[in-house]
Amino acid sequence: MGQPSLIIPLRVKKLINKLIAAKGESTNPNDSAPSSEEDADMIKRVSVRFALFFILIVFFEELLELVIEIFGILLEIIHLFIELIEQLLEEILEHLLHTDHHETETIIANGVLIIGFIGLILFARYLPRLWHRIKRNISAVWLNYKRQKYSSWHALSPTQKVKLVSAYCLGISLILIWLTL
Repeated sequence: MGQPSLIIPLRVKKLINKLIAAKGESTNPNDSAPSSEEDADMIKRVSVRFALFFILIVFFEELLELVIEIFGILLEIIHLFIELIEQLLEEILEHLLHTDHHETETIIANGVLIIGFIGLILFARYLPRLWHRIKRNISAVWLNYKRQKYSSWHALSPTQKVKLVSAYCLGISLILIWLTL
């Protein structure tokens, strides 16, 4: 089986640009002069990013506690599900094999150990391919992100670049001032 192409997201992006161009809208930001509406949208986008970053900093401990609490609840649900399956298996084995409680638990424990070892061996065999795929996907996503940022930066006019850099400088300055208070 062949490896998936890393160029597919670029093909999809080109297809979307062609569809937009077929509607009569421009896909090239250099085709028309930048309007103040685009500048306002850009400033709004940067402001929203800094507002979310500020909220993340202010409520970091509460958000972390929420994530830990949700993780704990999920573990409890998984534990209850495993206990349910174990109880069902005990009932089935006791009735089918006419065993007592201790013998049934021994059978279930040995079965779980065997299945666990088989799963561990299969995972160890699959791990190098999984690691290579994760590395390749992270690299592809990072390169795509850099290409997107590079092309969007070059599509901006010099005044838009100044406004964008100013907005980022202002946002970083405000966050640093707030953190040092």
